[in-house]
Amino acid sequence: MIYRVPTDVWKERIESIALGLVDAQRLPPLIVEWRYGHLIVCDGSHRHGAMSLKGWTACFAVTCH
Repeated sequence: MIYRVPTDVWKERIESIALGLVDAQRLPPLIVEWRYGHLIVCDGSHRHGAMSLKGWTACFAVTCH
């Protein structure tokens, strides 16, 4: 299920998380799913946003069907 939060709340949360990120290998994997030909983050969207904010381009992920 897609859950949306207001943009200002999202930005505040990912900025806060990004401040504490040091090593992608120490983070839990993102849970992703193929949906309509795209990978959708099912769990870990805030971590994903924070990693993107830091410029990280790779992380661990688990794919579910």
